[in-house]
Amino acid sequence: MKKKISLLVFALATSTGAFAQDARSAMNEILDKFTLPIFIGGMLIGIIAGLWHQWDNIIDKENRGTRKDGLLAIGWYVGYALLAVIVVTAVTTAISQISLQV
Repeated sequence: MKKKISLLVFALATSTGAFAQDARSAMNEILDKFTLPIFIGGMLIGIIAGLWHQWDNIIDKENRGTRKDGLLAIGWYVGYALLAVIVVTAVTTAISQISLQV
């Protein structure tokens, strides 16, 4: 009876350690293959939408002197996009360096 229990405990401990490494590789795979491309695509769509929204100001359609305001708004869009990419990269790096040991 003791032999069966110790064998069961050993089998569970071995499978748990293997699962921790599989979970880490699965997490890295999800981050690398899905999250970053979707996020970068979202940032590009946001910048394009900002350009679309500010286009009348950039070309100064009604001669009101709004070119500076439009370019400044685009600068903010690009700045926010870069900041978001930096934050996501830092989080991805931090998650990938986590050591899972059981």
